[in-house]
Amino acid sequence: MHIGTRPIAKGDFNNMVRLCQPELFRDVTRLRQEWDTLWSTSRFMGVVVEDSDLPPDQRALALIGAVYISDEFFEECLKAEEPFPVSKIVARIRMRKRCVLGDEELAIQNAGDGVVVYMVYLAWLPTGYENVRAETLRSLLVNAFADRYQGNNVRWIVGETAGGLVRDVALRAGCQVLNSYEKWDAPKDLVDHDLLPALVGASREGDLTLENYWFHKMFTYMTPRFGFTDSQRQVLLAAREGLTDVEIAADLGVSADAIKKRWGGIYDRVEAVLPGLLPESQGTGRGAEKRRALLAHLRDRPEELRPHEKRSSGMSSAKAG
Repeated sequence: MHIGTRPIAKGDFNNMVRLCQPELFRDVTRLRQEWDTLWSTSRFMGVVVEDSDLPPDQRALALIGAVYISDEFFEECLKAEEPFPVSKIVARIRMRKRCVLGDEELAIQNAGDGVVVYMVYLAWLPTGYENVRAETLRSLLVNAFADRYQGNNVRWIVGETAGGLVRDVALRAGCQVLNSYEKWDAPKDLVDHDLLPALVGASREGDLTLENYWFHKMFTYMTPRFGFTDSQRQVLLAAREGLTDVEIAADLGVSADAIKKRWGGIYDRVEAVLPGLLPESQGTGRGAEKRRALLAHLRDRPEELRPHEKRSSGMSSAKAG
């Protein structure tokens, strides 16, 4: 047994279908189209918990997939008379209606009242895997998600549950039912199988217990100070995942010299705002030490890696990468 977590990938479609059991009554071809459309937005995010000692088609044990949604769409969800499954988000994306936030909109919301995170997929193996308890899988899942994606000005975390265990877990974690679709004429087979959906969620202003560390972690937000550019954040996010400069250059489709220049701009910004945070550049190996020191600092200040509309004062003297 070797349990680990990783970012969700487009190739995880079969894992999603296998783990999201309530979705199986729907057409797999349609699920595939929805999945591909979500990935086309470039804003789909998530993590997977897996056991690398298992066969490839059985390794995934739990997953989360989420997007940032517009305030207008959130209000529509709250007032809807029928459930808002993935298909309705996808329909709006295809009609080019504002629904899933891009980087520019996310930057504006981060500088304003905050953003809404919509959990599109959330699943774990409840049975059939005896090496790790389901509670442990959930803990690994949500903590890995928070580690990678905290730092945005999150106002609400919401999602549609299909009843049963997932809803029970969500309510015990501090969520509340936001829309139970009371006027919906539910199909009889859903009633019989206790699969009636509901929109549930938690807000940063809600009555969360101190013990609910994950929600508090996701709702914690401080204004970024460095004001990194989009291209600089790309480098930092890749470096945070452990990529080398050569791998970052290949991933971004730029030269190694371009990556080196971006690092120079990053270090200049940091020195302009927080002098002394990074070790001096004299001697060999200082570049690696600078990187380690900066990435360690950013793990405690993840908002520096997220889009933000406003730049801190004094940024004009720092070089852009």
